[in-house]
Amino acid sequence: MNQNAIQELYEQEDSYWWHKGRRVVMEALLRKVLAGQTGSKILDVGCGTGANLALFQKFGTVFGVDVSPDAVRYCRQRGFLNVQEGRAEALSFPDKTFDMVAAVELLEHMQDDEKVLGEFSRVLKKGGLLFLTVPAYQFLWTEHDDALNHQRRYTLGELRDKFQRAGFVVEKGTYMVCFTSPLFFWRLFKKIFRRKKRKPKTSYVSVPDFLNKVLVYPFFLEAKVVQFGRLPFGTSIMLVARRERECA
Repeated sequence: MNQNAIQELYEQEDSYWWHKGRRVVMEALLRKVLAGQTGSKILDVGCGTGANLALFQKFGTVFGVDVSPDAVRYCRQRGFLNVQEGRAEALSFPDKTFDMVAAVELLEHMQDDEKVLGEFSRVLKKGGLLFLTVPAYQFLWTEHDDALNHQRRYTLGELRDKFQRAGFVVEKGTYMVCFTSPLFFWRLFKKIFRRKKRKPKTSYVSVPDFLNKVLVYPFFLEAKVVQFGRLPFGTSIMLVARRERECA
């Protein structure tokens, strides 16, 4: 992400309905799978400007890594000092350091996503948790993905296979951003009928404050569902897995 995209993320990450709503769902699932656990050592890879670090901090001591020095600077402005610049493909931590690794909307940016999963496995303790979200379905690809330098979108089945090859046992996989997904088909409509090529841009659209608040409410319903079941469709995927075997 370039400097302008990082600044846009910093300005929106705390308040924009898409970011807020997803954190509601993420927290619900984490409370389910981490019930009773305290004092975990957690690494957020691709931590962005730090809003997700605030969520993960509820479950333990957080560390962050991001390839962007601007993102690292914003994290430190938020008070997260255990954040460093680095690449997901070559983490600077020793083997078996963390109880949990989180990667929120990161894997789709990686040229070699399975190499990155192997690196996550390396720094996780045996039995450690990997928590990850990615964008779903290649047919939903639009200029938003181009603007964010995505390499791919996933299906749940594809992601499960990659996790298993990397030595993880999947505990929970579900689609998310389900009940607001009709909004995202507007992207496809615009893509189909756009005639002129233009520089790709993200699809974050400014909305009135009252609508921004209303659009968060469907995520509370999603949060209830993912605690006890799975959502059959959505524009994102959320997956939780355990590291079970030693790295090759």
